[in-house]
Amino acid sequence: MANKMYQGDVGTILRVNTNIDLSGHTESSTYLNIKLPSGTEIIWDLEVEGSLEDGILYHTCEYGDLEQAGTYTGQVYVTFGANHWLGETFTFRVYESWA
Repeated sequence: MANKMYQGDVGTILRVNTNIDLSGHTESSTYLNIKLPSGTEIIWDLEVEGSLEDGILYHTCEYGDLEQAGTYTGQVYVTFGANHWLGETFTFRVYESWA
């Protein structure tokens, strides 16, 4: 398994540690805001990894998710009833595929 993500990769798992106990939430109330290298903003679905108390969410990249090479920016959105939180923004790089 490569340590880098490449343009066009499918099946790559992106993990996000929210550092909060997610007990009581539903997966439909969490998502990942993504800003593509082009500046376009999209939303990726998230799933819980392990126990809700651990606060770890992940997204499995699908066809089309990593089509652009460059720097992506992400931010988790979590809701609990009427309350919602945005996580710290983070970046990751997708490298050009040479093949």
